[in-house]
Amino acid sequence: MKVKISENFDFRLISFIERKLVRRRIKELKECSFLGEVKYGRPHPLRGAKSSMYGLRIGKTSRLILLPFEYDKEQGAQGNKPWSYYITGVVVYYSPNHYRTYY
Repeated sequence: MKVKISENFDFRLISFIERKLVRRRIKELKECSFLGEVKYGRPHPLRGAKSSMYGLRIGKTSRLILLPFEYDKEQGAQGNKPWSYYITGVVVYYSPNHYRTYY
């Protein structure tokens, strides 16, 4: 699967441990052919304003935010499964109502 990282995303903003985990998740994403094959991270669709995006668990309190940018053209209108993702940022949750997004 293709994975592109946003030009605005700065790895220096997140902690050293999370940086290592983000790089590991990106490597795992590139090795898979679709998002359902990811072994770790429990990919899930987001809700609300980010309903077109997916979240991929990095650690206990952080998620990698993925935006699909290319779809499988062979499946046609029946199953528009994305096969390429654009990494837009990382969300770190401090409590259920307090979080910070790094782009």
